[in-house]
Amino acid sequence: MKNPTPTPSSLIWGKNALLEALRARTSIEKIYLAQQLRGDFEKHIRQWAREHATPLVRVPRQKLQKLAGPHHQGVVAVVSPVRFYTLDEALQKAPSSTGIVMLDRVTDVRNWGAIARSALAFGVYILITPTKHSAELNAATIKASAGALFQQYVVRVHNLVALAHDLKAMGYRILCADKNAATTELSVLYPPPRWCLVVGSEHRGIRKELLNLADEIFYIDQRDAIDSLNVSVATGIALYRLYKTISQR
Repeated sequence: MKNPTPTPSSLIWGKNALLEALRARTSIEKIYLAQQLRGDFEKHIRQWAREHATPLVRVPRQKLQKLAGPHHQGVVAVVSPVRFYTLDEALQKAPSSTGIVMLDRVTDVRNWGAIARSALAFGVYILITPTKHSAELNAATIKASAGALFQQYVVRVHNLVALAHDLKAMGYRILCADKNAATTELSVLYPPPRWCLVVGSEHRGIRKELLNLADEIFYIDQRDAIDSLNVSVATGIALYRLYKTISQR
């Protein structure tokens, strides 16, 4: 599904307007900078984007003018309807921090939203996504989540592998859903007290570096009539299994 063009109400343009939005801790989905823009403002925005794991894209001024008109001053930002959190903030705020879902390169907004919906249904409040190669969290994603994203804590990071290392150091076990590399069938998987479920796109799967960190790699038993399950469907099945196993302890 192609991401819709941002609407004027979801955009901030102009240097002072963006700086004020950042001071107010507005959640930013993406920042567009003119290719020729240089100077202190440009350096500040690049640093902020790096520290807050926010995508920053260099574009021609014609692109900015198309988005916001002639008074953009070399910068246009897309406001996210969903707030982003650090991992520490999410762990402190979430009603339950025993389970986490990490989405690796899930780029379809409908799949992303459906995963969020299933996660909330089965008691998972923390979702982790990379800065690049991920669906935009926009109105379409929220609609697909049936509003679940407003009750969850989304953590956006530059490096999923580094964050997975951090989670393991905190006592979380990494559970990867990958039928090609799996050694365990989902129905016999016994989840630990703290776990992070990693799911990847149907086309590219979970990146090798994350699979190498996995404590368990599992598959979902199915008939051979179809090659693989949709990622959001597979995630829902896995979360149901984890939820039922934990609730029966």
